[in-house]
Amino acid sequence: MNKQLVNNNYLKINASGNLEVIKNFTLKGINYQVGKVGGKITECCTLPENAYFWVGDNVKIGNGVKIGAYVKIGDYVTLGNEVKIGNEVKIDNGVKIGAYVKIGNYVKLGYDVNLGEGVKIGDDVKLDDYVKLGDDVKIGEGVDHFQLNNQGGSKRSLLLHIKDNQVCVSVGCQCSITYNEFLERINNSAGTTTDSTDQYKLQIPVYELMRGILEERIENDKEI
Repeated sequence: MNKQLVNNNYLKINASGNLEVIKNFTLKGINYQVGKVGGKITECCTLPENAYFWVGDNVKIGNGVKIGAYVKIGDYVTLGNEVKIGNEVKIDNGVKIGAYVKIGNYVKLGYDVNLGEGVKIGDDVKLDDYVKLGDDVKIGEGVDHFQLNNQGGSKRSLLLHIKDNQVCVSVGCQCSITYNEFLERINNSAGTTTDSTDQYKLQIPVYELMRGILEERIENDKEI
């Protein structure tokens, strides 16, 4: 459904999909499309003026969230407090975004992506389904991450990225562990099946190449 709102105050999505004006919120001339079930927008949020954005069913949006124009948010998404989202961002169903996360323009977050607190995602980044990032990870400024699909026995997305000046890995339930921890788990078949570890081991030459590029990025950043 579409809602045309002009100069209304703080609002909430009720169970029937309608918008309720509450307090402390200013909205001018936007078209607002919401799902039909549940969800809420809490205090002091900022939504785009004179532009569409879409929110699905059972979405929870925390305090102080800022959402850009032409953003599409799927069902069962959770946005923590003070999240900032740029323009033309697509957030798929089941995504969980922690507090103080910043997301740039033209970003796509796949199904069930999980971002820890303080994560920063630059422009034009795509994270595939089930990717999980720990707190304070930065993605998208120069060559700072690599994403490989169909990894391991479960054909997951594997993300190599930088956190705290270390190369880290996020794949499955392994969230922003160091690259060395990842290798140790592969060698010991810890946290994953033998079938998966065998397939990961075949890809180690590729991982090593990518790790080398990311470590070079880390060293270059130290010199700046």
